[in-house]
Amino acid sequence: DELCKLSVSLMSMNPAESDIMSLTAFLIDASNAKKNKILVENKENGISIYNMSTKERIFVHDIFSDEKQNITGAIIGCYPEEIYLKNNPASCIVDNLKQIVRIETKYQAVETEI
Repeated sequence: DELCKLSVSLMSMNPAESDIMSLTAFLIDASNAKKNKILVENKENGISIYNMSTKERIFVHDIFSDEKQNITGAIIGCYPEEIYLKNNPASCIVDNLKQIVRIETKYQAVETEI
């Protein structure tokens, strides 16, 4: 509860991007959650996110006014260990994520339907 309150407080104060990334990295490390392999694909109808470890499509919640922030938040919420990109998703999403996780820019073939 305390971490959640601190996070909400930070987000409401219009933080710098580096503050958000530092908080995100801390929360991922503190969670001790299973690290996942995530596929981010640019499709005709928008960005699709797929957790390759659990074989689940990830829903993007409409929290922020900027869609890219919502996508970044959904990816971070998956506790990614590795992120694979397909069909060149938005570079600003990739730039944000590079600060907290290893990004594989060469898409490796994955047998999955998203």
